[in-house]
Amino acid sequence: MKTVEFARKHGKPWLHLHFEEGKAVDKLRSFVSDNGIEILNVASPRASKEPKVGQFVIQTLDLTFGG
Repeated sequence: MKTVEFARKHGKPWLHLHFEEGKAVDKLRSFVSDNGIEILNVASPRASKEPKVGQFVIQTLDLTFGG
């Protein structure tokens, strides 16, 4: 994953979430809180390669940040 490589190279925190793992909202809330995140960069595979990714991202962000 290029995003993970970039984050590691620059000493930035990163988190990988997957819809099949469960507890994505709790994991994201903890990650943001524990790392003092003010700006969140979201990266994902193309929807053509992982069709459920768009809905997962929208739902997770809405539930995490109350959108």
